[in-house]
Amino acid sequence: KAIGSYFGLVPTQDQSGSMNRLGHITRDGPGTVRQLLVQAVWRGIKLSPSLRAFFDRIVGGDPDRRKIAVVAVAHHLTRVMLAMLRSGAAWEERLAPPSPTPAEQRGAEKREDDGDRVDGRGAGAAPLPSQTHPSAAPPALKRKARAAAARTLDS
Repeated sequence: KAIGSYFGLVPTQDQSGSMNRLGHITRDGPGTVRQLLVQAVWRGIKLSPSLRAFFDRIVGGDPDRRKIAVVAVAHHLTRVMLAMLRSGAAWEERLAPPSPTPAEQRGAEKREDDGDRVDGRGAGAAPLPSQTHPSAAPPALKRKARAAAARTLDS
């Protein structure tokens, strides 16, 4: 993350007591490199699905956050480029699994009336025998369970 600070891609920080405000980027370091990074980001989000997914996740459907997302992707690119320089590896396009939506992160509850259950049997279906308490099992199953328990005790 220090490379982002070197190029001025990290936010300014105004901290007092327990209040911590993050502002505009610091703009430290060479401005020409930041301009080139921004141009690389615009090309990257058009050509690279992984960079596009990262950009879209930051934008989150709000067009006012596009510039924020460009700076975030530029910061991400600088870290990736440094890692590539250190390891000598070439760029590999990787698509991360889709990140959960905010509703999924909060654990959105399903409505009862949509009839969608994990076992696919609908909302009003009776529970399966495996989903009931053992004491509610039919008598034949109770006899089999007692017989199996007796066999384990005998051996």
